[in-house]
Amino acid sequence: MASQDAVASPPADQSRLESLVSEFQGCVYRNVAGYDAKYFPRRVLAHANQPIALGSPPELLSWLHEFQTQQRGTAANKFILHDVKGGFSGTLDQSLCLVRDTGPKSETSRSDADVLLLGLFQTETTCHKDEAAMLRFFYVSMRVFAALPDRPFLHAFCISKSTMETWIFDRAGAYSGEAFDIVQEPDRFRNIIMAYMTMNDNGLGLNTALQQDDQGVFLELGGPRLSVEAEAFVKPDSLVGPGTTCFKARMPGSSDQTLVVKFSWEQGQMPAEQKLLAFANERRVWGLPQLQGCRYLGDIAALRQGLQFDQPFELSLPPLNTEDAGEPRQRADPESTPDTPSSKENAVSGVAKLETKSKFDNLNFLQAFSIAT
Repeated sequence: MASQDAVASPPADQSRLESLVSEFQGCVYRNVAGYDAKYFPRRVLAHANQPIALGSPPELLSWLHEFQTQQRGTAANKFILHDVKGGFSGTLDQSLCLVRDTGPKSETSRSDADVLLLGLFQTETTCHKDEAAMLRFFYVSMRVFAALPDRPFLHAFCISKSTMETWIFDRAGAYSGEAFDIVQEPDRFRNIIMAYMTMNDNGLGLNTALQQDDQGVFLELGGPRLSVEAEAFVKPDSLVGPGTTCFKARMPGSSDQTLVVKFSWEQGQMPAEQKLLAFANERRVWGLPQLQGCRYLGDIAALRQGLQFDQPFELSLPPLNTEDAGEPRQRADPESTPDTPSSKENAVSGVAKLETKSKFDNLNFLQAFSIAT
């Protein structure tokens, strides 16, 4: 339910909100049991007694830097202020993004692809109560995800005044932990921040199949090391779904990018596309890429293991204009959206078992490697 003081949206923003509701309806879970225990195990922090500054994003950033200094030697990542490309008109959100602590590197040179984790600081809206603000937060998170589309998931959080809600976005949707008041539970906030700053690549949801050094991005398959183009030439246009992402690659010593590396979330460990391509290769069909292999990298069930999901959160649209603000808001019709699961659901450990199973609930993360002909 949205707050009564929700800000009405311009038509262009309204269309974007409608698209977000259509994509995420039936795929959002809030206050998921086991979330904090899985991602933020309790730890002993050094000198964790400095009052937390929540007056503005720059003030909080200053506190975060001081907190990191106190914990020096244990934090490999740091927070910066960063403007994520693309957003909604008239929003007052500012992004506190986690990036690699690379020392003297200029913070202004950071791109969305450098963002390891997204945090939004809101002083005028309440993301955990106002669905329009929450959908805007979803959109910015999707923009960060799109900058690195082969990543399995993205950590994010939203601070609304003094209330914090932590989130994870993956190819099956989004889910959050319990919202809490930072002023009332400062140690909990410090513990979460420390967990973020010390997460490794797997914990931050990066695709560890692709690696990078001073020579660029590369992939090792047990044989020659393949040089991979940093920018994907095929990218998904949505978050929820297979997330198909393809990179051009080349063999060592060659300047010809005759190889394609594909990452996607599929049903089964050898989806139909790869089976058909392998069959066509066996029959020596001319003009098709030669499939060299398909490797299993993980799945949604493993990513969500240990969590308990209740009924999905039902999204609704904000008013179109100020004249409509007093009218009841129309909820999106789940029946009109393909692959939207039933709202009836049992709370289970792992991926939520829906009465009508969504095709995105248990996807396998696969890597395929082909040679273009």
